[in-house]
Amino acid sequence: PRAAPPRQAGAGWAERETHYDAQANDPQQSRAAALAKRKGGALYKYKLFANAVKRRMYGAYARGAPAIVELGCGRGGDISKWRDARVRRVIALDLSSAQLDEARRREGQGGGRGGGGKGGGGGTQIEWRHASMLQPDLAASLRPRLPDDGAAAVVSQFAVHYAFESEASASALLAQVAALLRPGGVFFGAAPDGDAILRAIATDGDGRTLQRDGLLLRLEGAGDDAAAAGASEFGRLLLFSLQDTVTAGSEHDDCTEFLLHRAALVRLAAAHGLVPVELESMAASAAEPASAATALDAAQRYVAALYFTFAFRLERGADASMSVSQPVSST
Repeated sequence: PRAAPPRQAGAGWAERETHYDAQANDPQQSRAAALAKRKGGALYKYKLFANAVKRRMYGAYARGAPAIVELGCGRGGDISKWRDARVRRVIALDLSSAQLDEARRREGQGGGRGGGGKGGGGGTQIEWRHASMLQPDLAASLRPRLPDDGAAAVVSQFAVHYAFESEASASALLAQVAALLRPGGVFFGAAPDGDAILRAIATDGDGRTLQRDGLLLRLEGAGDDAAAAGASEFGRLLLFSLQDTVTAGSEHDDCTEFLLHRAALVRLAAAHGLVPVELESMAASAAEPASAATALDAAQRYVAALYFTFAFRLERGADASMSVSQPVSST
């Protein structure tokens, strides 16, 4: 049996783990049935677009990588992207043991076989680990399993915001990321955009809650509203529930997350030598294939605009400061 990862300090970590365990698909359900259910969802084209954005990022920042580390790998939905990018080794960790079980099943049953690009990619070696990305000894525990110079990339898809309970926990995560990366390596992924979320709640909601088209956003805490939440960079709790995704049902499971402001991420990353090379709304982000973006309807594009993509390159001693309003290359 696998050992449980260290428990996290702060609000809601047990609820988050329980919620994501429950989001794993029934192991008795066939892969074909799971795919059919997914295709019938209202946000299917949005999910295709999000996957196309991630596919482009793996190709741009991890193609041919000897080794990468994936923080918050979930149910293994990116296996084909790792393989198509011809990544040779992936250390993939997640807080949810149930989702890791599904990821192992997906790998073992040929799910995400990939290899569709030139040169194939089916030879990717994957090591699944039940652990938290906020584990204080994360880099020390993983570095012996990486090449001597470190990982070519560290990836966090829709998970990095969980570190923003406090400035100390966010900075600690970025320190771990920098310690895992080789010089010139890239930290990349996608995350909920706290500024876009607050604008949506203020403009289209009542200042504290927004509910529309299968989307629920609610600021948590007595007296919280969008203006107050925007005044603090850390520790602002948000309930984010999106139909047909792993966040669905968050309101029933008391599964909250933390608002992540781009400016705070850039500032803390700079302190660890991480220089931004991509930082933009996911709704405007390039996708592979590009046709995935044109297929979105207005409601799906609205959801995409609540996230942003990021990529930071490790440049020891470099000046990593940058205004978040400054255009950044997405290549």
